Amino acid sequence: MATMKDVAKLAGVSHGTVSNVVNGVKNVSVDKIKKVEAAMAQLGYKPNLAARNLKMEFTNQIDLVLPEIVSAEYTQMFEVIRKCAVTADYTLNLKVTGGVPAEEKRILNESLMNNVDGVILVTCQPSNKEFFHDMQKKGLRIVFCIADLTDGNCNFVGFDIVEAIDNVLRSYKSQGKRIAMLTGDSESFYHDQLISTYCKSLIQENPAANDRYMEIIQVSEEFAAKGAARLFMLNPPPDVVIASSENIAAQIHRMKYLLDGDKPRNLKVVSLSSRKKGEQDDDNIALPYADVCKTAFDMLMNQITGKQTSESRRILIPPVQDEYRDKELRQGRPGRKLRVLLNESPSSEAIRSLIPNFVRRTGIETEIVTRTIHEVYDSVKADRENREYDVYSMDVPWMSEIVESGMLENLDTFVEENRGTFMQYTQDIRKAFSVVNGSVYAMPYVFTVQLLYYRKDLFEKIKNQRLYYEWYKEELKVPETWEDFNKVARLFTREYNGDSETKYGITLGGTAFNGSVCEYLPRLWSLGGDLFENQGSEQWYETMQAALENYVEGFRYANPLAKNWWWDEQATEFMNGNAAMMMLFTDHTSTLSEKKHSRISGKYEVVSLPGKSSVLGGWSLGIRKDSECKPEAMEFLKWIGEQDLLEEYVLQGRVPPRFDPVSRQMISSLYNWYNTAVDAFSDVKARQVPDSWKAKHISEITLEQIVGKNVHEAVIGKVSPEQAIQSMRHDLARMA
Repeated sequence: MATMKDVAKLAGVSHGTVSNVVNGVKNVSVDKIKKVEAAMAQLGYKPNLAARNLKMEFTNQIDLVLPEIVSAEYTQMFEVIRKCAVTADYTLNLKVTGGVPAEEKRILNESLMNNVDGVILVTCQPSNKEFFHDMQKKGLRIVFCIADLTDGNCNFVGFDIVEAIDNVLRSYKSQGKRIAMLTGDSESFYHDQLISTYCKSLIQENPAANDRYMEIIQVSEEFAAKGAARLFMLNPPPDVVIASSENIAAQIHRMKYLLDGDKPRNLKVVSLSSRKKGEQDDDNIALPYADVCKTAFDMLMNQITGKQTSESRRILIPPVQDEYRDKELRQGRPGRKLRVLLNESPSSEAIRSLIPNFVRRTGIETEIVTRTIHEVYDSVKADRENREYDVYSMDVPWMSEIVESGMLENLDTFVEENRGTFMQYTQDIRKAFSVVNGSVYAMPYVFTVQLLYYRKDLFEKIKNQRLYYEWYKEELKVPETWEDFNKVARLFTREYNGDSETKYGITLGGTAFNGSVCEYLPRLWSLGGDLFENQGSEQWYETMQAALENYVEGFRYANPLAKNWWWDEQATEFMNGNAAMMMLFTDHTSTLSEKKHSRISGKYEVVSLPGKSSVLGGWSLGIRKDSECKPEAMEFLKWIGEQDLLEEYVLQGRVPPRFDPVSRQMISSLYNWYNTAVDAFSDVKARQVPDSWKAKHISEITLEQIVGKNVHEAVIGKVSPEQAIQSMRHDLARMA
């Protein structure tokens, strides 16, 4: 077996250097770190930090490692194992991973170093068998619960649900029912059983069944509400839904209440539950968590005392029928058809999924139409003649222009009659999103600011910190200036650093016009520049050009395709782990929190932009002045602001502009950037034209097109930054 001395000899460094690398000491050069790591890999050297092989005594401590403790089943697991530990005179340490593989690795390494006698684990990474086998070789005793390793080579206690699910499927198939499935984490062993049994029953045994009905919706547990909403949008709707957990079943019922009220559709939910009887009218497949926990504890004790066993126990519990009474919601009234125009975004999809709730409450038939940002603007302008829509979504910079065109209904009277709906927003929000020339013309709809998202795990790596210091003689930290932003981006770009964990340092959006404008302005403002002040002066040119040169330089460290990207492409790039940093509006980042789909969940953090100068983003809702459905439209605006729907909006992906403590706590529990976004709101600046220029008939949209065109041409290399700034001033002067 290789030793630290062997590594030092092969690497050509001292024993102390190897020790420093193993223990993460920062004063080792990048070159020596590489040599030591290469030698360790060649020799197969694994640091035995806990010296497990020399351990002769017991600590009488075990660790229980769970993905979370909010769900009823995990709370039950903790309570059962705690009682078992007390009886056996053991101390139980509860550890929570948040469903993040990196955090689970950290916790298990900590268990190894702390010499705990063993671990009971519900893993979030069952496919990482190499890691677990390595931990076991080092002496860590592990009993896996619920989630099995993919190769099955472990001590495991779980559920055998095949027969139970098959019986349920056969029963409902014989009745000609359409059966769907809504499942969460597919990594869990019984989830694999669930899906395979479902597919075998509906496809392999009867291929024609797929024509009749089959639908599998997989979502992460924290976004189960989105899956439930998709379920109710299926056409034709299912008669039966198999839910893989109590949480998912609860979200199905919640959505049913919201959409159907006291006249629920005839939908049966088959729920895998920790309880024999549930609150819902479900066919419960009661999973015996208590028995599993007791078995797992006994299995671990057998390992600790030398009675090794790898036996797995699978337990089958048949479905148990229970009763449930539906929850009553208020009924509405019949009305006319309302047409609402929204921009394409997660917020709009949230509204679309919940619109049956509005229809049920009010009786107002409603059609939601979504368009791209530019299509929305063009549609609103054209609607003076077309009169297609009753309610418009408006980007904040457009509002004054649309108001001055005479297209929007004055909402002062509406606000007086519904002060609770309007006053729930902060004064700054009301001013920015609703008020033009002292009157209210719109209701706040979506709140969004730009933030800097960065890979905390990469910033913390000693090798990256050391290389950055060797390059710039500065400490690696989250950039506070745009100059530092590009320097850090270079560090994490593989073209300049062959060992970079990410291919690109940053994601950028360069699309004309909106994308490039929103990337350029924060850089300009952070340098003290402005589009209108001192225009034509030497200082104006210098500042405008410096900001553009910084932006153009950034594309050296971004995907070349980014020159024509917008915000969704940026978010996808970062979510897939291809970039170390990203500047983006918050309403395009909801998917970053979905553990199932995001490769960087739990690895990133969020701060204000360098220079603390964000572009104000967000959307408002206004009513067409000559709409024939004004009362219905006002009902829609009230519904949008409903306090009791706040949680449902957030779960579906909409982030309402509310900063009150209750809202902040609820939203930030799902989106880790929300509190930072609220704090950053005090530093935002609007894309707006000064009154002196408005008199020259330059609108915010015209301004955006002028700036965006010239900035984009510099980004794609059509002109130099200097030429772009000269052209921009000429275009502005010509329009004035």
